[in-house]
Amino acid sequence: MNKKFRQQLIIQTLILMFFMLALLVALNYVTASALVWSMGASALASSCYGVFSRPNSITSAPHRIVGGYLIGMASGEITRYLLQLGCLDFLTCQPSASLTVLAIAGAASVGLSFILMVLTGWEHPPAAGLAIILMLELHAWTPVLVILGAAFILAFLRWILSKKLVDLVK
Repeated sequence: MNKKFRQQLIIQTLILMFFMLALLVALNYVTASALVWSMGASALASSCYGVFSRPNSITSAPHRIVGGYLIGMASGEITRYLLQLGCLDFLTCQPSASLTVLAIAGAASVGLSFILMVLTGWEHPPAAGLAIILMLELHAWTPVLVILGAAFILAFLRWILSKKLVDLVK
């Protein structure tokens, strides 16, 4: 491991850690839902890993990050809406909903994300998991906006640092 690589590894790790710290604090501030907090944080942590370990990867392109998160969110909302058609008040019937029905709906939301990402060319795999969050639990839009805002910031960081970031993993 040469000196330049070690320096780049430290710099990119520190940027990733600062970004994740800010995100986790923001999510903690806006949501009491452990599900939204953990799934939103883990999707963005996966995105950060991709952006800061392989910034030149196709899935680390800024438009794919933002587009992928928008598609993941839309897929979750579409699936949630379709699920609500079978239950007049999904939020009150959700606790008693069959786990099989929720599993099928969760798989459908990720499948819809997959199809839409491939068709639009906005592939960003970590964002597909957001569909499950929105399909299962959404009590307020604030955490969703924080997650989406973080995706925009991550895409902006990738764009503005494009000449400085290097692939650390081959």
